[in-house]
Amino acid sequence: LRGIGTVVTGTLTGGQLRREQRIVVQPSNLDRRIRSIQSHGRDLEVAQPGTRTAINLPDIRVDQIARGNVVTIADFDPANSTLIALLEKSPRLSRENAGARPLKSGASVYLHHGTSRIATKITLLKNRLLEPGKNEIAQ
Repeated sequence: LRGIGTVVTGTLTGGQLRREQRIVVQPSNLDRRIRSIQSHGRDLEVAQPGTRTAINLPDIRVDQIARGNVVTIADFDPANSTLIALLEKSPRLSRENAGARPLKSGASVYLHHGTSRIATKITLLKNRLLEPGKNEIAQ
């Protein structure tokens, strides 16, 4: 139905969402309010963690959001494009497998987060190579 807004669906993983609450769609930083909330076809005033949730967001077009975007409450800090993580290269790779080669700092990789697949580069913060079975802090 045109004119009612965009409906975003997913599982609420933490906190609560309330009708009329301000939210931000990340990573695009779109600040909007929740017009209505449903779960399994029932209208809700408040959605709880673990709930399959559909939220109606007025004044947002379908082309402004994508699969894998994250809805956060407006009180959180803005999105950041840098992630710092402990990266571990699997020790289960066989020597014949190309994946058994060390991962080089600066290598192009895909980050899988939720349902998103994001092309990125790895920067190892201590060593230039990450061997199978080893771990290292990376950006």
